[in-house]
Amino acid sequence: MDKRPLTDDARDSESWALAPPHNKNVQGLVVSGFAKQPSARALFLEFNFDKDHKGCGWLKALTSIAPITDADGPDPRCAALGFTWSGLSKMGLDAHSLDSFDRPFKEGMFQEDRLRRLGDRRGNTWSKTVIDGGPQWSGNTPLDAAAHDTTARPFHTTTDAHTNVAITTEITVHALLLLYADNETDVDEWTSQVTQCLAPYRVTVVRKLPLTRTRPMA
Repeated sequence: MDKRPLTDDARDSESWALAPPHNKNVQGLVVSGFAKQPSARALFLEFNFDKDHKGCGWLKALTSIAPITDADGPDPRCAALGFTWSGLSKMGLDAHSLDSFDRPFKEGMFQEDRLRRLGDRRGNTWSKTVIDGGPQWSGNTPLDAAAHDTTARPFHTTTDAHTNVAITTEITVHALLLLYADNETDVDEWTSQVTQCLAPYRVTVVRKLPLTRTRPMA
């Protein structure tokens, strides 16, 4: 593999700065936690546009008011964007590209074996550490053929084939938008602007989560 450093200065082993031109093609959240912007909001987005519409217009509208921060240096305000598998599907990503993602990304945290290993759910019972009534949002990815155990076995067994349980939530999240600003007033105003900007494109903020952090003492 290539052993050349990715940082601008190979002598600085603690630097996460990416060298050009890579820094322009990577989200800033990869190299920074945006600690200089202590007020933040997580906006959970649902795409309500028709499948044939693809919804590409909302991304252009979003970047006009909340451009996604790259890794080329600090900005006064920062934004980061991520998609669920179902969100990429809704955006119209082709089937071959969707199939290239690892199964854990597609299945999400609600795949029944993953829930059991984490101790979140046993059978049909949610753990007491989970919010009453179970989780409120997810990507709501539908089960595919791999969720149905129909593989032939090399030995005799009386165990019936197993089909994973489809666990769904009331709220479907297709994307997550993170907004970082210097103070609560600024981030609240920015959140309102983004919400209004996305509404005409049938992209809805279905949930908001404050991520405010305490600024370190000097």
